[in-house]
Amino acid sequence: MQGNLGGGLAQVVSERMELKDKDDQKLCVLSGMSAAMGALFPTPVLGVLMIHELANPPKSYMESTLLMSVPAIASFMVFFAIQQYTWIDEIEANYMLSMNWKFEKWQCGAAVLIGMTSAGVSLISLVGVGLMKQLLLRLKQRVDNTKLSGTIVVATLGGFLIGLVNYALPLTIGRGNLVSSALIKGTSQLNPRLLRCSIFGRAFTMAVSMNCGFVGGFVMPLISIGLTCGVLCHKQYDNIPLGMSLACFIAAVPSALCPMPFTMLGISCYVFFLGLQQTVPVFISCIVAYLCLTGIGVLGAMQERANKNKQKGQDDDNMDDFGDIVINDSDVDSDSRDVSMYSKKAPKFSTNS
Repeated sequence: MQGNLGGGLAQVVSERMELKDKDDQKLCVLSGMSAAMGALFPTPVLGVLMIHELANPPKSYMESTLLMSVPAIASFMVFFAIQQYTWIDEIEANYMLSMNWKFEKWQCGAAVLIGMTSAGVSLISLVGVGLMKQLLLRLKQRVDNTKLSGTIVVATLGGFLIGLVNYALPLTIGRGNLVSSALIKGTSQLNPRLLRCSIFGRAFTMAVSMNCGFVGGFVMPLISIGLTCGVLCHKQYDNIPLGMSLACFIAAVPSALCPMPFTMLGISCYVFFLGLQQTVPVFISCIVAYLCLTGIGVLGAMQERANKNKQKGQDDDNMDDFGDIVINDSDVDSDSRDVSMYSKKAPKFSTNS
């Protein structure tokens, strides 16, 4: 949402400036999105890096970097100055997780397994979004045939379901920032069954939110799911350091769907203050997660099936069968119809967070 808002304001500015060159217009919009992301992340570096990975900015590398960095830094400085007057809590520095984690070679193998597990978690979340979309779409169509408004009924039902899940599973409240500190500090007191239910509950609320017209995307919920998975992994296998488990899952779960491994790696590094060698398992888990879900063509095959359903007239909606996760048909190879991990034909995603 923040990225779209920043890009929309930049689009208005570009029209007022009467920019004729399409590359200049695009770069202006991306700079606005970078400004919005600069305040969203704990450091403006991540906002600029994410735009580079997702949007493929025009012009030269340094020109686009400079033009996106200036608004991102300015946005961060303004936000940092007024943060104490807002309801947003400041991220507390946590050095203990990295200090209690000593890197060993076997952790690279464990990171591969974490990456594969993260891909499975992301796939389940993605399928949940698609199933929820189909259910709510059919409900809306039936309600529209009556005197009621299907849009209002679906939105009301979605709010009721989310509230019900939040009441039963408090760890699913919000985007995850409200419970992240409690999750990390209270790891030893949390029941594994509660954590498992919270993972599925978070995936369920994300699916409902994305299909009921609520504000938000899928990146932050997936990060929250990764955080819960990290705590659960450490409780099941206490030989895996908590810092490693959290850092790997937080980065790997979103990376399975989002083609931005360096941004997700940066989030884990900056939030948990990781050392040099500690970044290796995190990076491995990101690459393996993306390879297992998107790189081998699973996501492309699912999108191709959705496109075939559209052609048969089963879905007149402008969205695909997976909510706001948008994959361009032009990015699917015309021969194999699989997403290639060796080219720029990987799926492109909206920048909603």
